[in-house]
Amino acid sequence: MPGPFSPFPAMRSRTSGRSARSLRALQRTLESQGGGAAQWHSLGEMLLQEHRFEDGLGAMRMAVQLAPGNTRFCCGLATALSWNRRYEEAIDLRRSLQQLNGRELAALADDLKYTHDFDGAIEAVDAAEREGRAIPAAKVVRGIARLFLGRYRDGFADMEYRFDGGLAKLPGNIPLRRWNGEQRYGLRLLVCPDQGLGDDIMMTRFLPALTAAGVRVTFLARAPLEALMKDSPIGATVQSVVRDFSQFDAWCPVGSLPHFLGCATVPPPTVLSPTAAALRYGRSVTAGHAGTFKIGVCWTGNPNYPRNAMRSASPRLFETLARRDGVTLFSLCHGADVDALAGAGMRSAVVDACSDADFADTAGVIAQLDLVVSTDTAVVHLAASLGKPVWNLLPEEGFWQYGAAGDTTPWYPSMRLFRQAGRGDWDGVITRVQGALAEQIQASAGTANRSS
Repeated sequence: MPGPFSPFPAMRSRTSGRSARSLRALQRTLESQGGGAAQWHSLGEMLLQEHRFEDGLGAMRMAVQLAPGNTRFCCGLATALSWNRRYEEAIDLRRSLQQLNGRELAALADDLKYTHDFDGAIEAVDAAEREGRAIPAAKVVRGIARLFLGRYRDGFADMEYRFDGGLAKLPGNIPLRRWNGEQRYGLRLLVCPDQGLGDDIMMTRFLPALTAAGVRVTFLARAPLEALMKDSPIGATVQSVVRDFSQFDAWCPVGSLPHFLGCATVPPPTVLSPTAAALRYGRSVTAGHAGTFKIGVCWTGNPNYPRNAMRSASPRLFETLARRDGVTLFSLCHGADVDALAGAGMRSAVVDACSDADFADTAGVIAQLDLVVSTDTAVVHLAASLGKPVWNLLPEEGFWQYGAAGDTTPWYPSMRLFRQAGRGDWDGVITRVQGALAEQIQASAGTANRSS
């Protein structure tokens, strides 16, 4: 029997020490001696891997300038354009090339999806599939485009290619068969996470249906979510480590549940409950701010998510909210992300509520707040699953749960969406938030006066 199993390795840096040394060495060589197109292309790849997207774009441009007819270098430039959110330029460049390979066809569809040309992305993958050139990653892009359009059954079916496409990792060393969707009474099913913490929260809404069908479900929760999930009615036993696999008949990634359950419409939301200890923690954090309108804020998510910069902002985004009389801001960010408050000159303007907290304690804080205002991170999934009013600040590209337009989502009834009018336009978003907040505070004051 294998030893204790946990599928959650420690977070790693984007590049190894050896890669960082190689990057510095290549930069020094190019600075001192110059170099050819291939070297500039290699430098661009390394910089993109480091998430230094603007620098990577410059290196890729140099490679194309030195070898303008080279398809590989042109594709590298298109990739760099995409990472810099210049999707239209990337699309035009890829379409100018002859006979794209499967990887580049997938990238073309991805860029079309980011411009909200969902039908175009789907057709690009369909055409590639007819020609036998649709790699698994392309089918995932098609799946996301279908999900944006509300075509959930087909979309979730395509999302099953995420493992073959290298877009999600299956935990190893599980001596069990993969679940095939059977809902046999008494079946003992181990459900494992396979994407982000927000995805874990969102997808647990599918667990109660399994329990209602007589399946005995165990959810393998990551440490930040374990206490919260154990105390919440998610329809499953919760544990963080498996010591005896003989207690299970099969296992399934949590992100595969909507596919195997045939999800065609939005199911009921997850309902989470703060623990008693978390509620005590939340009250202790907010106790000194009675009588103020309490807002939880979060400006960034997991830095290891490659497009985290797209959905993230500076804490300064919330500066005007912090200056409003009668309002107290509480940071819901975890760990080192809170250090950005000092860099933004806002350490004294925002209460650090959660830098050392897990999601259970964060839930306890959220329970004491009047509102959560956050960019699209796991915090919005948490707040909405607690039933708290949450204003989700979205990049122009958005994410499939929220569709491409409108200010509500059927996936979370208590959530209101504030979308960028243009890429990077957080100023426009916060201006609309300020207006909505004034109305919210006025309405709250009116309710309090009528009940007094």
